[in-house]
Amino acid sequence: MTKPTLKSTENRQDWLFVILCLFTVSFFLYRDFDIRMLFGYALLGLVLLVHLLRRLLADRAPGMDPVRMAFLILSAAVLVNFLRPDSRHDSDSVSFVLSMVICCAFAVFSRTGERAARIGLGVCFGGAVCLTAFVQFFEFNPWYFWNWFLPKLSGTASSYLCYYVPRGYGFSLGGATLTDYVVFVGLAICCGYLASGRKFDWKSAYALVLGAVFFETILIVGRRGELLGAAVCLVLLVLVLCGKKQRRILLIGGIAACVVGFVAIVALLPWLKQFPALSRYVMTVERLLRGQDITSGRLELYALAWDSFLKHPILGIGWDQFHTLVPQAFQELHGQSTVEDVHCIYLQFLTETGIVGTVLLVAPLFYLYYQVCAQLTRLKKRPGELCTARMLCITSFLIQSFLLILGLIDPTFQKIVFWCFYGIALMLLCAALELEGYAPDDPVSRLLNKFIHLCAPPFVLVWNWVAGLFRPLRR
Repeated sequence: MTKPTLKSTENRQDWLFVILCLFTVSFFLYRDFDIRMLFGYALLGLVLLVHLLRRLLADRAPGMDPVRMAFLILSAAVLVNFLRPDSRHDSDSVSFVLSMVICCAFAVFSRTGERAARIGLGVCFGGAVCLTAFVQFFEFNPWYFWNWFLPKLSGTASSYLCYYVPRGYGFSLGGATLTDYVVFVGLAICCGYLASGRKFDWKSAYALVLGAVFFETILIVGRRGELLGAAVCLVLLVLVLCGKKQRRILLIGGIAACVVGFVAIVALLPWLKQFPALSRYVMTVERLLRGQDITSGRLELYALAWDSFLKHPILGIGWDQFHTLVPQAFQELHGQSTVEDVHCIYLQFLTETGIVGTVLLVAPLFYLYYQVCAQLTRLKKRPGELCTARMLCITSFLIQSFLLILGLIDPTFQKIVFWCFYGIALMLLCAALELEGYAPDDPVSRLLNKFIHLCAPPFVLVWNWVAGLFRPLRR
């Protein structure tokens, strides 16, 4: 095993993880209540500045390891593509990069201890419970929403809900996607607790019930992609935690159960139509039986993206420029908002950044996913040990799985809030690795460690020089 470099000799608690969790679960405030998002990110930037000043006063250099270095490489790849002259440089793209830089800095500077990890997960869990209560209450009491709550929302949020709720979506805060993301994190925390190796007790029963409620909430919100992504992630977790023999049985039984379940749904379609919350799923099954498109035009977007990639295979057409390929007729047919993404992050990488950019973006994403899978495999061999590390690892595994798997059919990476959730997942992974006492030692990690050692001397010189300016203040 290799040892991480530039680590502080003092194991001090910081609260960057908790602050990022609080910011993420309250992200709906900016759009729904017309608060400028810039204020929120400015506050995060101020928190980072204070944290950095405290480190300088204590002369504690930030540590670096392969996980954090991979996040830096991913952020650098995005930044380089964004700075290309043929890329899009409007306010949304700038906000996306700003979110990335701040969340990456939070992950690099943070040293999340067990206590901070638990509090941060508690914040995320509380946010998921609040959003679940919101969705469930107004689903059964829509009159209160339309007559009491809707007038309190911003014009953007009101227009969104007035357009999408009559079309089968549930009530949401910050949009259906953000609501699903926050609720899924709550579901991931429940799964992490249940699979952490603790004895089954009343807390486990509580987590099991709430996990089922969280999944039902995602169903009610009406986003088919997030529901499918959540289901696939849960199945994947079960398969990972099972043994080989159990895995074969579950795969065969699961396929049989899916077939029986689909037949039952088709037989019960007339009855299921009575429930408004299921209208989008009923419509999907009906279209599938009629042989119609159930992808909301994604196949056409995929074809446009692939044709563009074949014309510009090396460097692509420029960051965030796919929207220039979408015909006006498609825009008018699908939704009230402009269609700007391929709805497949990997195909969008190829279209906008070419083969070169896609390798630079996908490599760190898959490396970080490999690390969480590798740790989960190691911890599975140690039942009853490192329960907290196992819970943090499983939660990170599910969040990363959700973002990467859902990215096949939805633009997860292109959403500004992606960096908040991804930063939380990586901070959980770093905390789990530190609790396990393990440093990655695979060939890629060794290469990254050599790169860290190469960059360390100039960084230390600069840090020592700047820290020296603060020595009189310490006296």
